[in-house]
Amino acid sequence: RSTFMDYIRRERNNQLSKSDWTQAADVQEIKSDEWKEAWKSYRQQLRDLPGYYNDSYPTEINTGVIQFPQLPQV
Repeated sequence: RSTFMDYIRRERNNQLSKSDWTQAADVQEIKSDEWKEAWKSYRQQLRDLPGYYNDSYPTEINTGVIQFPQLPQV
């Protein structure tokens, strides 16, 4: 179990890290409310992701069963 959850957390943290730039004050200052909300929602979905798998994890790491949120398209 821990291997699967570790994988999810590691990948989630990687995706959060890649989107950290969206939270910078200078970026937030020039972007639309729609853009900011889309990225805020995406990042929250990433943070919530491990909770979806706590009770229903597979016995092996199968990246095909993990559904990470899609990047915002705004």
